[in-house]
Amino acid sequence: MPKFKKILCPTDFSEASYEGIAKAVELIEGTGGEVCIVHVAQAVADKPLKGIAPYAQSESVRRAEAVSTLCAVLEERVPAHVRARPLLKYGDAAAEIVRAAREEAADLIVLTTHGG
Repeated sequence: MPKFKKILCPTDFSEASYEGIAKAVELIEGTGGEVCIVHVAQAVADKPLKGIAPYAQSESVRRAEAVSTLCAVLEERVPAHVRARPLLKYGDAAAEIVRAAREEAADLIVLTTHGG
């Protein structure tokens, strides 16, 4: 089995994505490599849509909550002996995942889909 130096693992905070994290951890364990857990959030609209988002949160609050959730996922899903870190991106999920993989020079993207 090849040794990976860096694995990018997107999460939408679903159980299916947590299975991807488990697989990424399995692949990286013992290699000294790193798992980057990335979450792509939707960018906040400049103007809240009347009736749809009457109490939109500020961007800083949304960012803090996403980072907090990412850190909790790392703590709960990645053993302490595995190097891992969170990445938070905004925009189109597919485009941002590809961009993050390039920026991080990831050897592999472990991406799951929903069950069914």
